[in-house]
Amino acid sequence: MHALIIGTTGSGKSTLAKLLCRTLKKQGQICAVLSPTNETGWDADYKTSDGGAFLAYAREHEKCFLFVDESGDAIGRYNDEMNWLATGSRHKGHSVIFNVQASSQISTAIRSCCSDAYIFATSRGVLKLLAEDFNETEILKHDKMSRYHFLMVSRFAAIRMGRLDNGGASCYIGKLSEFSPQKQGKSDEPTDDDKRDDPIDGSVGTAGDSDRV
Repeated sequence: MHALIIGTTGSGKSTLAKLLCRTLKKQGQICAVLSPTNETGWDADYKTSDGGAFLAYAREHEKCFLFVDESGDAIGRYNDEMNWLATGSRHKGHSVIFNVQASSQISTAIRSCCSDAYIFATSRGVLKLLAEDFNETEILKHDKMSRYHFLMVSRFAAIRMGRLDNGGASCYIGKLSEFSPQKQGKSDEPTDDDKRDDPIDGSVGTAGDSDRV
C-alpha cells in the first residue's frame, strides 16, 4: 500500500517520514530512501540522492518500504519512469511513501495509487485537491492544523488524527474526537483516557483506532 505525506515546510512531514522509516526498520522491514537534497537523519538500509540508482535498487529488490523525500523535486508531475514507483512497484511487493509539500507537485497517477495520506498544515487549495482525490469532504474542515499535528486519511477506513510527540521521537494516532482545537495546541503525551499502546504495524497506517509509534 502506498501513502502520501503532505505539508508545508516546518509542519512535521519529514519528521514523521523519518519516524516511520526508523520504526519499520526496527520491525525488520527493508527501507530505502531517495533524498534529492541528501537530507540527514534517515535510518535506512539504503539511501541515495540519485533517482536512477534508487529505481535500480527498487527493481532489484522485493518487499521494501521506499521513501521518496521531496517528491516534487525527485519525481515531479511528468516523469513517467519514476511514476513506476507508484504504478508498478507494488508488483514487487513494495510500499512507497511519497513526502511532498503539495499534492499538485506529483501526478494524478501517483496520487490515485496511494491508499493513505498523512496531511499536515497546508493550503486550502491542496486540501481541496486531496478531498477530491480521496472523495472525503471532511478534509476541508481542517485548514488550520497545528504544527506537528496531521490528519490520517484512508480510502478504506475512517479519518483519524495524529500528533508527533517528544520532538518527533514518537507519534500518537487516535480518533478525531480525541483532538479538540485546544488539544491541537500542544504536542505531548496523551492523557490516560486517550492513551493506548497498539503499535502501528508494517503496513503503514492500517492498525486499530489509536496507535503509538
